[in-house]
Amino acid sequence: MSNAIHISKNKIERALNLLKNQKFVVPIDDINNNFKVDKEVKKCIDSREDLELLINRVLTTPDEIMQANAEALFPNHAAISLDGEPLLYPKISQYVEEFKNRNFTTFIVTNGTLPETLEKLNPLPSQLYITLPAPNEEIYKKTCRPMIKDGWNKINESLNLIPSLSCRTLVRLTAVKNLNLKKEFLEEYVSIVKKANPNFFEIKGFTLQAKALNINNRLKSSQSLHYYFPEYQFLETFAQEFQKMSGFPLIYTNKVSRDFLFAVNWDENKDPSLKA
Repeated sequence: MSNAIHISKNKIERALNLLKNQKFVVPIDDINNNFKVDKEVKKCIDSREDLELLINRVLTTPDEIMQANAEALFPNHAAISLDGEPLLYPKISQYVEEFKNRNFTTFIVTNGTLPETLEKLNPLPSQLYITLPAPNEEIYKKTCRPMIKDGWNKINESLNLIPSLSCRTLVRLTAVKNLNLKKEFLEEYVSIVKKANPNFFEIKGFTLQAKALNINNRLKSSQSLHYYFPEYQFLETFAQEFQKMSGFPLIYTNKVSRDFLFAVNWDENKDPSLKA
């Protein structure tokens, strides 16, 4: 394609990421990284020149880039997550304390399998996320394939600690369609969240990337990848049913990240933004 329209491959890749974020193009095959142009945009493309114009389109202004760079020089929040289980770090309390000494807000995302460490954590982060991977032990083992003993009970121990924690708390369900997210699990999820009583509950659709692309092999399934991918509309229906059954108000949604946030032990009219 780069040779056909005389634009470098790197530039096309950068443009593609921007176009995906702006929903100018939508994925049709995650394995081969194939995309199609949105119907409304496609109507406006009649020639190769139009395609080059779309790829060269400036979707971010120079002023916005300068502002983002300036803000990046003075960070004020630390997200302690995404690189393994953070509570395994033996100096996690000192780590959080150092950020607090520098006037950072912090959050920790834990899989909940280390309740004994969580109980001793001091100081606590500004907000604690505990992942809820399943509605029951059977689905937990199928979803997570844990290599630790008694993982499901440990997660429940962590959830039981929530009322004793003085920081903001959030229980997050990383939702996989037709695995840990089915309508038949609604009642169990509602029961777990009511018992834990966090400030917030979040349903977030999992993403088909990295090792998630091997989900068929892991589950020994012949289904397509998209059988497990929870589309926004699917999650929205589930979230509405959860709201109806639980009584917890849905206070925020994000279509791009497929996020649904509920106020549990939180005033729904209060701003949920994390502040220092």
